[in-house]
Amino acid sequence: MPRRLTIAATFLFAITAHAAQSQENPTMEIDKLGATCYSSREKKEFIFTTLVLFNDKRLGGYAKHNNGTVFRLKYLYPEYVDMTGAGNDSQSHTYAEMMNNKMTGYYTYTWYRGDTPALEYRPKKKSQSYSLRLDLEASNSGIPGVACDWSKSNLLSEEENN
Repeated sequence: MPRRLTIAATFLFAITAHAAQSQENPTMEIDKLGATCYSSREKKEFIFTTLVLFNDKRLGGYAKHNNGTVFRLKYLYPEYVDMTGAGNDSQSHTYAEMMNNKMTGYYTYTWYRGDTPALEYRPKKKSQSYSLRLDLEASNSGIPGVACDWSKSNLLSEEENN
């Protein structure tokens, strides 16, 4: 009987170690089905972010900057604003961007009733924040396995028109 318990404990330890290691894998790809594309142009710099939040927002999610490294998002806290009669209640969820168990920045996902969700990003090492908006054109990626086709971004088409 003790041998069976040892084998079971070893098996559970191996599964737990694998799950913990896979959360920090920088080469991981983002699931195309659950991804949302956000973009911004701040001081002549384009910022493209692919965001995946789990159905239960308290479980976190993943973010990917400019088709680069995938970062794990750890849920921190919610904020709810109930403006009775105003018709624009909002809810925000703040996440810590994590790489190798170190925080590299913050995301605040805000949903206003009757409007599209907004995303704010604050890198830990800079005092600047980035306001990102939903990029519907980039979301219409026709490339298999690619969640956001940034060559179709709303920002790029606006840039061509200017």
